[in-house]
Amino acid sequence: ETVLDNSKYQVNLTEKGESYNPESWSDWVNQKEAELVPGAKIFIDNVRNTNVRIIFLSNRMAKNESPTIENMQALNIYEDDDIFMLRIDKPDKKHIRRAEVIEGTGRMAEFGAMKVLAYFGDARHDFPDPDDYYSFGINMFMFPNPMYGKW
Repeated sequence: ETVLDNSKYQVNLTEKGESYNPESWSDWVNQKEAELVPGAKIFIDNVRNTNVRIIFLSNRMAKNESPTIENMQALNIYEDDDIFMLRIDKPDKKHIRRAEVIEGTGRMAEFGAMKVLAYFGDARHDFPDPDDYYSFGINMFMFPNPMYGKW
């Protein structure tokens, strides 16, 4: 949710006296009403002017890929060559999907291995462990989310 602003979901929960749960979250995603995080469209438009491919690696469930894409199409930030690496089930953690991207395995087999130029996320688990290539402020960028997150 680094790109899509889901604060309306959080407001709805507060108004109902409820907290996050997977069912209400899935209902929200299927409504396709998320707006953009401020600055997201300008950033994505600028990235699209380069010779890179955008991979959206999200903990949204894979069953919600179509409404996510439709929401992004309505916001004019989707392109046909975007890759979506959404979560299949609870064990399908982000480190597994990051490895598939870099190795060209699993869901990425049809695309092949990719070199990740930069990571952007709103929680620590969105990033690999820093090493000689990846480091915060160089090619890993944290956008703290005011609704939740472990920074």
